[in-house]
Amino acid sequence: MCERIPSSERGIGFRAWEAVELAASAVPAVQVQQVMMPLGGLVDRPNALAWAREAAARGAVALGGAPWLADDPSRATREAAEVAAELGIGLDLHVDETDDPSVSTLTDLAEAANDAHLSGRAVAAHCCSMASRPIAVARREAEALAEAGVAVVVCPVSSLSLQGRRTGLRGLAPVRLLREASVAVGIGLDNIRDGVVGLGTADLLRAAWLPGSGRRWSGTTVSSAGSRRA
Repeated sequence: MCERIPSSERGIGFRAWEAVELAASAVPAVQVQQVMMPLGGLVDRPNALAWAREAAARGAVALGGAPWLADDPSRATREAAEVAAELGIGLDLHVDETDDPSVSTLTDLAEAANDAHLSGRAVAAHCCSMASRPIAVARREAEALAEAGVAVVVCPVSSLSLQGRRTGLRGLAPVRLLREASVAVGIGLDNIRDGVVGLGTADLLRAAWLPGSGRRWSGTTVSSAGSRRA
């Protein structure tokens, strides 16, 4: 599965969305599923709800976003889940993409997914700050995600590139701990040859090698599940 996350916030409407559809039509063997992603949260963007409805009408498989960046992350997370449920699509959020342990919205996400009946249809990408918290706290968060049916997609290439500049931590979610709690875990690619990751390929096995090779220092192990984000 190939997933593209366009943004509708820069005055270009759905032109990027349509460009992806056009490109995908030339490669019928590749399945492209698109997600509408407002930066921050719906509550901080006056047109975002209308964009979400149009994206769903265009075939979006999930509602995206980065509610941890919103003015009120808890409210933004809950609203995203409620809107996704109303539209009948999944939820695919960038979550706690920082090594700051005080940034924590995983419990909010688990509760919101539970309340919106999104079990099996909600994904939390990155979850970097989880690795900065005490293991007992992280384990409780993992158990809450598992109970709510929220999967986690780790993006090791972008996370290792972006995280650790402030604390020196490597910024990868604790994959082994998540799997021990029965959370579905996948490997993703959030950046390929862009301003964040100047070099890279779309090879998911190569991306999975990064946390796998570092399991001794990070306590991580790798799921065979896969996802590509671009």
